[in-house]
Amino acid sequence: MTPSITTQIDLSPAEQLLRTLLLDCRNHVATPRDSENGNNPNAGDMWFVGGWVRDKLLGNQSCDIDVAMSNMTGPEFASHLKDFLSSESRPAQPAELSTSEPDEKSKTQAQTKGDIYKQQATKAGLSTEIRGFYEIDRNPKKGKHLQTTSAKIFGLDIDFVNLRTETQELQVENLSRVGREFGSSAEEDAYRRDATVNAIFYNLDTQRVEDYTTKGLQDLEAKVLRTPLDARVTFTDDPLRILRFVRLASTLGFTIDEGDTQQAMKSPEIQSLIGTRISPERIGLELKKMVTGPDPVTALLWIHRLKLYKHVFLGEQQKGVLDRLAESKASEKKGWASDKEEYVWPLAWPDACKTVSELLSSHNNRLVATELAQSQDLELVWQMALWCSLALLCRPQDTHPFPVVKPAINAIKPTNEKSKLLESSLSNMHEIRSTIDRVVESKDKGSLRRSTIGTAIRSWGKTWRLQVLFTLLTDILSDKSRTKGLIDRYSAFLQFIIDQKLQDAPSMKQILTGGDIKTLFQLRRSGPFMNSVMKAALEWQLDHEADYENDDELREKAIEWLRGQKEQLKIPDPD
Repeated sequence: MTPSITTQIDLSPAEQLLRTLLLDCRNHVATPRDSENGNNPNAGDMWFVGGWVRDKLLGNQSCDIDVAMSNMTGPEFASHLKDFLSSESRPAQPAELSTSEPDEKSKTQAQTKGDIYKQQATKAGLSTEIRGFYEIDRNPKKGKHLQTTSAKIFGLDIDFVNLRTETQELQVENLSRVGREFGSSAEEDAYRRDATVNAIFYNLDTQRVEDYTTKGLQDLEAKVLRTPLDARVTFTDDPLRILRFVRLASTLGFTIDEGDTQQAMKSPEIQSLIGTRISPERIGLELKKMVTGPDPVTALLWIHRLKLYKHVFLGEQQKGVLDRLAESKASEKKGWASDKEEYVWPLAWPDACKTVSELLSSHNNRLVATELAQSQDLELVWQMALWCSLALLCRPQDTHPFPVVKPAINAIKPTNEKSKLLESSLSNMHEIRSTIDRVVESKDKGSLRRSTIGTAIRSWGKTWRLQVLFTLLTDILSDKSRTKGLIDRYSAFLQFIIDQKLQDAPSMKQILTGGDIKTLFQLRRSGPFMNSVMKAALEWQLDHEADYENDDELREKAIEWLRGQKEQLKIPDPD
């Protein structure tokens, strides 16, 4: 590929039909006199912009298209398009699409232009879906500078966007706020974009690409991410762009410009804006795209290399959490960065991330891989890798609610499922370790009571596998040289679980309920004794369920056993 505005892009059938629709609408909203010939020189330019152009030039397909116009905002054009699709049209229109004669039904029924385009989509074997047109307001304080309208057209996700015309309020030297106007031309819009490779335009009239920064095509060829403007301006305008660069580098296999771009990304002043200027939800979404993308490890390595962890995963409340490190034994270990003021995070974190990647590999058939990673939700597995370092910021005396949890949750606003998983992982970490020790270090596995391990797993809940993975990763952080030995150790524990058929202990139905026990002993009410009775009955069930052929026999024997334990379990006499 050579840097040239004549680089060819071949449109798919859906993209070509979309192009025709957009130009048809644009000419329709122009003055009738100018648009009689269907080609209005004053109608304004229209482009596909951003990531779609980049992906097409790389030979990749993309269903997400940003559409921009030179003489009106995206939402304004979207409103015109919505009206245009609803307007009546002669069946033979649009002429560019078809020269076929209308059928008898269409001759007698009024049709909208939307109907005509849907017919053309059907003939081409495309989705006829045209819906949406949702407006998304701008929110400059949170880095959302543009008002957009989103729609679904012919199976494509369309965002109608503005050319960037807002005032950029930044003085690079000291980050104080001063006014700086940008016009509405395509060139000035291109310079306001995040990366040169995302600032390439595709002109719908000429069907040619336009590289207004003059660097987009050459950077695309060199596989380099850099900002069109001074990097400090670009990242201060929207600090989330730092994380977008990280994601794009991992997704596209690009590197990040080692000069001004990386220096700006490492700037403490600019990094601090991530937690104050960007909503946690937007940060969380970028992380989700990273870990569900083609190369999560590379993305997380960039976060580590750029020293972004505390800003991304602890947010505005990071100082209170990191102050605890000075009192933590973990801070004395060589595995931590020496300059705590500059960067406080374990150097082995990338190793924990690489371990997760190896466990997820389809070629890895070890129990640790198949049970703890491959059988679990991909996003949750990676979330354990993202959060495992938080365990090293906990003091031995910490209990629920752990002080590190609230800042971590507020930083990215995860789902309730993820939040509970973090709290459970921290709460059960020590018991998980001691349970693994008990199993692995036992010289006679046959002497281990099934109920001892089963009740432990049951107490950890249905996410016990992810919690065990979390504990494994924290152990690797503490001493990465032990990784192989730790994998062996955890595999031995899991083998015992499988041999004893305890994988589903958290969801196991207890054979005797509280109601059964009250009926058995003719009790009208429960009492403090019931908890110990239920616990004893559960332990008996775990120890003996393999001895009987079916649940009925197991239940009968459980009742027989429980009758003999009445005095020992202090079950009261009938009311």
